[in-house]
Amino acid sequence: MRCKLTGKEGSGVDAHIIPRAFYRLEGDQPPGLKVLSSTLGTYPRRSQIGEYDNLIVTEYGERLFSPYDDYAKELLIDGREAFHELRHENRIVGFGVDGYDYARLKLFILSVLWRASVSSRAFFNKINLGPHEEEFRAAIVTGDPGHYLWYPVCLATWHDQQLHGSILDPHRTRFFEVNFCQIYLENYIAYVKVDKRPGPKQFESIYLKPDAQLHVVARALRESQEYEIMKNVVQLHARS
Repeated sequence: MRCKLTGKEGSGVDAHIIPRAFYRLEGDQPPGLKVLSSTLGTYPRRSQIGEYDNLIVTEYGERLFSPYDDYAKELLIDGREAFHELRHENRIVGFGVDGYDYARLKLFILSVLWRASVSSRAFFNKINLGPHEEEFRAAIVTGDPGHYLWYPVCLATWHDQQLHGSILDPHRTRFFEVNFCQIYLENYIAYVKVDKRPGPKQFESIYLKPDAQLHVVARALRESQEYEIMKNVVQLHARS
């Protein structure tokens, strides 16, 4: 096959769209992952290995993801305890950490979104980067994350409870009429502006930036639309 990332010929490998580490699927007997979709008529299913696709990259192409995937695990999962609370009027509004690697973290998120876009897996069919796909691919291959306002990225996390063992399908959304893609990374949500129009000014303070503190917005799972989707899907399945 021809690697979609590098253009080189080779054998396809089982490339995880979202690294297994983000869903606690490592080890000899992982607990399994409940895969949920907001699409009507789609039932929850259990996966022991997560969502992967062997028609995306060769082994050489897969290795290009590794520095980004490894760093994201180190920072967001292994290093979660290093984040400090950000408060406003005694309310948690986010979490921060100093000294993170802007390039590797942003390229990780862009690469996950690119993998979702080129994947043939039905779970990712709401993500289609279209004309932006080639720009994402080039950034991954060259290791250049671009200016922070070039396909800017921001992160959020659930602060009221930890979400283990479930995954929601990524999708497109809009903020102030500007197009974003939203993808779930266990207890994190990544938002990427995929629109040539300027983004909301309100977001600029929380975008990933070089030489700055990483800010992760705090969201309450039990007050979220995602929580209602998960409840409705599970209840619908239980009645069927």
